[in-house]
Amino acid sequence: MRFSLTSYRFYNAKYILFATFLIRLGFGVMLSTFPEYILHAHGIKIEEFGLISTFSPLFEFLTVLFFGIYIDKYGKKRSLMLGMVIATIAMFGISLSNNPYTLIPFVSMNGIASGIVVASSLAIIIEITTVKNRGWLTGIFDSMNILGWAFGYFVGFIFLTLSTNFSLIYIFAGMLSFLGFISVYFLKFKDKNMYGEIPIFKMLKKLFMNSEIVLTVIPWLIIYIFIGSFLIYLPIGVTGLKIPYWEIGITIAVGSIALIKIQTFFGSLSDRLGRLTVIFIGGIGFTGLILTLLYMRFYGLNTLAIIFIAIFGFMALAFAPSSLASLGDLAPAEMGGTTMALYSFVISGGMIIGIPATSFFYTAYGDNGLILFFSTAGIVMMLLLFLKYLISKK
Repeated sequence: MRFSLTSYRFYNAKYILFATFLIRLGFGVMLSTFPEYILHAHGIKIEEFGLISTFSPLFEFLTVLFFGIYIDKYGKKRSLMLGMVIATIAMFGISLSNNPYTLIPFVSMNGIASGIVVASSLAIIIEITTVKNRGWLTGIFDSMNILGWAFGYFVGFIFLTLSTNFSLIYIFAGMLSFLGFISVYFLKFKDKNMYGEIPIFKMLKKLFMNSEIVLTVIPWLIIYIFIGSFLIYLPIGVTGLKIPYWEIGITIAVGSIALIKIQTFFGSLSDRLGRLTVIFIGGIGFTGLILTLLYMRFYGLNTLAIIFIAIFGFMALAFAPSSLASLGDLAPAEMGGTTMALYSFVISGGMIIGIPATSFFYTAYGDNGLILFFSTAGIVMMLLLFLKYLISKK
């Protein structure tokens, strides 16, 4: 069965997807330029840069579960608008800061906003879909998420090529967040208040005692250990390679456009074949990419390694839409916001772990330490997915 964003049922989806793209675009602009701003404009050490950067995922981690309950209690649209407002204030605050340590509260606000936006937008996606089309729409949602990040890096790198006026860059990012707020304002979405007066900790206990939900989100912890390290240290690596910023930006943006079709394909495939089948395809892809790193450590980047990267990279893209759709299928009707907040809680935890862990293993053991760390994480991920399969069959 085919679905279309032009149908009345998915009227709200267009605004959610546009807002998601804008907020990630703003975050991408900020992250791509932040290392240059901190390390060069202020001249602080790389360790201090890592510390300041960690405040964003840290505050997302500390607050998002409680905001998830807020979403279920007071409304998804209202919460999404709140997240956009906080993101806008954070970006404008960063643009006005003239000391790296005055950035900390605004970087922290950025993390809080990220958690609210992810949890509330996914909760709306869950509510406007059914099991038959949820994978399709989560595939499009995740595409907009990735595309926003990619074009954010593209725009950020272009800014760095043309200007070092960081205030202007972050004002632009703030304007993107505000446009996202306007997009959400036009949502014709009436929240179903199903939360009632159930105590907060009883809700959280109900969530954490659901083994299928927990085993669905924990693999995201491993994935975001890698993603967190990549997003934070990519701009530093680019600087070291002396490659023009605009070339890197265009490469990331063009490559990400293809993800829209691929993510939608895998999401729709999970609607037809079942979530677990497609989740396993994605898990094998991620593990294969990690093991390819091990292969490259001994044999270098040869033709076989490129083939492995292409195959496993394609397979890895199956994980996000099928896993998010599975989480939506499992979410209790009155806990959509809280369930998706658990997802945000876990991915921010991965970011927190990933940045210092990769730094530690690389500093202590070099390339071999990183490969051992990533390979072990990939194997653990597959074991968790197998455990989820066993529990789902009971």
